[in-house]
Amino acid sequence: MKLLSAWNDNILYFGKRSADGSNFVLVAVNLDPHNVQEAHFELPLWEMGLADDAVTSGEDLMTGHRWNWYGKVQWMRIDPAYQPFGIWRIQVAQ
Repeated sequence: MKLLSAWNDNILYFGKRSADGSNFVLVAVNLDPHNVQEAHFELPLWEMGLADDAVTSGEDLMTGHRWNWYGKVQWMRIDPAYQPFGIWRIQVAQ
């Protein structure tokens, strides 16, 4: 498990790569129980051997929602009234 970069001191962001390197589970926690927190953050593409502009498939492991992420810098919004954390899996896009 590794701490990762999110540019907001009220968000704890970390992740773990699978043994074969094919996917990465990311967790972000809003440390402020009263306010929505937003931040830009980095997907750990270098950990997967990918370029900074790579396309990855994302999946919200709480809701099942899927999407593509383009590049390493992304944005998150965590609302403690809805769900005070996010758990996502990223994989190389097919």
